[in-house]
Amino acid sequence: MMDCCDRGGEIRTRGTAPIDRETTRLSHEKNPRLLFIPTASSDSERYWKHAQEYFGTFLKCKTDVLFLIKEQPSKERIRRSILSADIIYVGGGNTLQMMRIWRRLGVDKLLISAYENGTVLSGIGAGAICWFDSGHSDSMSFYNPRKWNYINVRGLAARAHKWNTLPTLQQHDPQNPSKEALPGDDSEDWGHRNRDREQLRDRVLRRAVL
Repeated sequence: MMDCCDRGGEIRTRGTAPIDRETTRLSHEKNPRLLFIPTASSDSERYWKHAQEYFGTFLKCKTDVLFLIKEQPSKERIRRSILSADIIYVGGGNTLQMMRIWRRLGVDKLLISAYENGTVLSGIGAGAICWFDSGHSDSMSFYNPRKWNYINVRGLAARAHKWNTLPTLQQHDPQNPSKEALPGDDSEDWGHRNRDREQLRDRVLRRAVL
């Protein structure tokens, strides 16, 4: 299996520094507590070392790691680590493996709880796919590097947990304007509805940096 650190090197080269600076800003903490979850890389120690140097030394976060494969943390340890973090950063790698492990251990539900409590969620590769309904993944390449196909891996649908509490908003359809109306208010003009949609989106996503 390829080590995730050999696949991109974004942390080592600081290639995502503008995004990661915004992630730390959104925590509203001078030295935010950042939890690194490297499940997708099979708990790569080297990846964790790079994460410590990058998020700890460079971005001034208080870093912690949650190993779920090499270690067997208790349910309380997992819960405490996830729910006490200001930022959760999920590393890249095998998305399918990661999601299977998370669901088996209940990590998926804890991450949703953290999101609903205002924790900033971030990550790259598998660590970005995981927050959505699903994503196009190269996970099968980790099992058979010479012969594999892309698959669609089901994620946490983190945003949907917020959107489910909001009115359903649809894209503008010039041929059928009624389809885009907010429930119970068909009389509003499209421009006003579109602004509402953008404002709702900004409020919902402002603490999710993907």
